[in-house]
Amino acid sequence: MLEPQGLRVGYAVFALALMALLTVNFTARLMGPEFEQRFGWLVYTLLVVGGLTLAIVLTVRHVPTNFVIGPWLLVAWAAFGLIVDPILKIPWRDPPRLAIFIPYVAGYTVTLFGFLFPMWDLGKGWGIAYTVLCVAQY
Repeated sequence: MLEPQGLRVGYAVFALALMALLTVNFTARLMGPEFEQRFGWLVYTLLVVGGLTLAIVLTVRHVPTNFVIGPWLLVAWAAFGLIVDPILKIPWRDPPRLAIFIPYVAGYTVTLFGFLFPMWDLGKGWGIAYTVLCVAQY
């Protein structure tokens, strides 16, 4: 379990903010690629910086591994997305380029679960809130 209380709340708020940001980003993509082309780099950069900050803080404080895995997975996935989408601008979604599609989707899914299980460890309310945001994306 995460201690002290401030660290617990900080982790939960970060995870919920992460899900809210991703939900807005992916919903905006459905309305048209303009949003992604204009703000995608910012979303990925925020995720890399925020995830890296949280991962380092948790690692330095010797927090249990189940809480540390999610932020490190987020950093890896967001860095991959940052390189593939805004930096290299590889058109991999339509038609799907499996060499990019598979690691992107797998990394995204694993990252979600990297935060899901620790959120339930923090408490039923946090777990429900995070799960609702996960389901809302699909």
